[in-house]
Amino acid sequence: MLISTTLFCEKHNITKENLYSTCRHLYVKIDNKNYIDEDFFIKRQEFRKKVWLQSHDYYYMLSYFLRDYTMAKILSRYTGIKQTSWSSFLNKDLFSLAWLDGSILNYKIPMKQWAFFRVTSFLVKGLIRKENEKCKQTTT
Repeated sequence: MLISTTLFCEKHNITKENLYSTCRHLYVKIDNKNYIDEDFFIKRQEFRKKVWLQSHDYYYMLSYFLRDYTMAKILSRYTGIKQTSWSSFLNKDLFSLAWLDGSILNYKIPMKQWAFFRVTSFLVKGLIRKENEKCKQTTT
């Protein structure tokens, strides 16, 4: 839903300068007034939260089969980010609520969080496929 930038700022308790510097490319100009799509920000925040929660689920599924060191090694191989950086991410950044703050302008997913989500979803799907194949072999 398009709302005026003034109303958007009042509703979400942010300054116009902060909105302009962060999201100028999302403005829609109608009759010399600036409007912004509030639904975009709400949907992005919901998506961010889903990625964050799903990443935790993937971490716990993988931790049943792999140690953090091995996970960091695999993540490093697939993403090109150093293994020590991934180890640090798994120990503290993955569970940090700092990047999931309540600001409506904080809608971008951090690069490392997104890379973790992509690689671990791929790995979990592969593990599930292998476990299903094992189950089929034992039943026949």
